[in-house]
Amino acid sequence: MQHSVIINDISVNLRQNPRARKIIIKIRHGEVDLVIPRWGSLKRALKFFDSKQDWVRNRLAHQPSKIPLQIGSILPVLDISRETTYGCMRGKSLITEDKIIINGDPALAGNKIKKVVSEYLKAELTKMVEQNARALRVKYKKIVIRDNVTRWGSCSSKGTLSFSWRIAFAPRSVVEYLAAHEVAHLAEMNHGKRFWQIVEQLDPGYEVAEHWLKQNGNRLHLYQQ
Repeated sequence: MQHSVIINDISVNLRQNPRARKIIIKIRHGEVDLVIPRWGSLKRALKFFDSKQDWVRNRLAHQPSKIPLQIGSILPVLDISRETTYGCMRGKSLITEDKIIINGDPALAGNKIKKVVSEYLKAELTKMVEQNARALRVKYKKIVIRDNVTRWGSCSSKGTLSFSWRIAFAPRSVVEYLAAHEVAHLAEMNHGKRFWQIVEQLDPGYEVAEHWLKQNGNRLHLYQQ
């Protein structure tokens, strides 16, 4: 079971988790999840949620505001703030030095912004990854941009490097660190001492970018279609 309902004007994601031992409420990035154990009762879960509504509303009130992907938004893409503007009904959306130009149906602006930002990010990551791969004399299979929630990047045993599209809104130095981090996994599929030595070889001073992610990573989830 996984769907959304409105409970007294609060949007709630109902999720059944076979590993959950009790009914719990999770609030993250402005989203409210009502987690129900495998054999839990939906009626009991809704009653539990009702008893916690004041707490939920208080938590939501203190959540940072979402940053919408829409025409008129000014979005920081790899260190450069770019104004999102509408171009025309035809043609491909694109990113210039100072703008994100959205073409086509303006009603689909959110999806189009995500797509063009993801394409731009992939192109920049490809340059970073190839440079690091040459330095280590390793090969990767492909680069994939995903809508990850829990990880900014990953490396599969087959050499596929995956990155969250939201890192496009992080500083370029952070994206460079993530590229180095995942390429390092092509040589060491762990987080042991040798792995971190390789990361430092590829990106001296990487700790600054790692610290930025720990302190500011949650803000990247505020960017919403």
